[in-house]
Amino acid sequence: MATLPQAIAAVPSIFSACTPKEDVLKGAMADAEFAADLAQVLRGNAPAQYADPARFFSNTYPTRGLKNLLSNVCGRLSNGQGVASIFRLDTSYGGGKTHGLIALVHAVRSGRTISNIAEFVAPALLPQGNVRIAAYDGENADPSNGRKMDSGILAYTPWGELAEERLKEIKARRPGEVVDDGLKFSTTTGYLSVIKQHLRPTWGTVQLTDIKPLAVQEWLKQIDLSRKTRQNIKAVFHRMMELAMLWGLMPAQRNPLSLVEIKGGSSRPRRKKMILTPEQFQQICEKLDEPFRTMVVIAMCLGLRVSEILALKWSDFDFEEGTLMITRGTVHARIGRVKTEYSEDEMPLHPAFAEILLAWQAGCPASQEGWVFPNPNTGGVWHASVLQGDILVPAGRELGIERLGWHTFRHSYRSMLDACGAPIGVQQKLMRHAQVSTTMKYGNAYMTEKRKAHGAVVQMVLPAQRKGKAETLEVSA
Repeated sequence: MATLPQAIAAVPSIFSACTPKEDVLKGAMADAEFAADLAQVLRGNAPAQYADPARFFSNTYPTRGLKNLLSNVCGRLSNGQGVASIFRLDTSYGGGKTHGLIALVHAVRSGRTISNIAEFVAPALLPQGNVRIAAYDGENADPSNGRKMDSGILAYTPWGELAEERLKEIKARRPGEVVDDGLKFSTTTGYLSVIKQHLRPTWGTVQLTDIKPLAVQEWLKQIDLSRKTRQNIKAVFHRMMELAMLWGLMPAQRNPLSLVEIKGGSSRPRRKKMILTPEQFQQICEKLDEPFRTMVVIAMCLGLRVSEILALKWSDFDFEEGTLMITRGTVHARIGRVKTEYSEDEMPLHPAFAEILLAWQAGCPASQEGWVFPNPNTGGVWHASVLQGDILVPAGRELGIERLGWHTFRHSYRSMLDACGAPIGVQQKLMRHAQVSTTMKYGNAYMTEKRKAHGAVVQMVLPAQRKGKAETLEVSA
């Protein structure tokens, strides 16, 4: 039996077992290049030995731990079965966690182009298509002073950075892109506008715990905007404070913004809701060419929002059953869900109305998505603001109708339902509102209906006007 010194002597030295690479032997490799940086790889400014997938894997030894990591994650991305959705890398400092994460990035992005990838993971497990990658770089975070984001916002926590990236991602969506994953494009742009124009200039440097309800209330009072706009500003501020408590940036307590009251309106006069008479609507139709004529017919006959009209597909219609299913909307040509869950509903199609739609279908330009109103320039959907500014407003002015807009038709639709004697509950369902109180805010009564109701009351309380002055009116308690 060999002695311990003999056994030790039989073990080969690291220099005989491993051959250092040429750049290491020549001292041409900078010390900084020994430390892998995941953030640099994701940003695309890493050294070549980390940025180039083929070179990275040619310089990497396929350890058992690395192979298991790649197999489990790629398998999860490919079929989602048999493995967990969360992996915790438990290794000591310098144990290869960052190296493993960089290997994952290259494997899911470029695995099929790497010649020796089979040494690390079975090619069949590599995911098909694009894989979205999100990473939080703790090395470059600054919880004390905040890290300045692209928008100028200082992010102090992972939650702040995630929120910033999420908003940027939504805002970057291209026209025609279909999304159904949470926050809407219009909501995002609205939030960012309020933050940039109102909240950040005044409150951007104030500590969260120093924000007092009275100070906010006085500030809102000084803003020369409509009451509704100031309410929107308050709502965004309120939501921000809620998230601050959720993320542990301030103690969980009653939201200070819930104590803020917004009273009164601005000095600007409140506009009356404009509604169209049937005669005015016919005049508008005569002024418009297709497809705009059919658009306003749908707006008036169904009371749909313009976002819903422009997102209609022929597959939404069932002409045999006489129904239309409203499931999507578009804002700034981005396709998404309808405004609220109550907006998604089935609507009736009257035969006379259906004939107009079928006539348009016969001449409707073909589109890949089957849009009812495809934009001839893009093949996608129209921008509502362009149609209003270039089509509706000029047509209205020619007819002496100022401020003609898409919502004018929705207000008029609700007024016509009222004039037809439709029960308020039915009106609510046709308008697709969650609350009757919302429906009641729409439209106005036509003067003919006002005169009719007014006359009925006069006849009730002044019967002497019908039967002669000799009669008197008996009123009982």
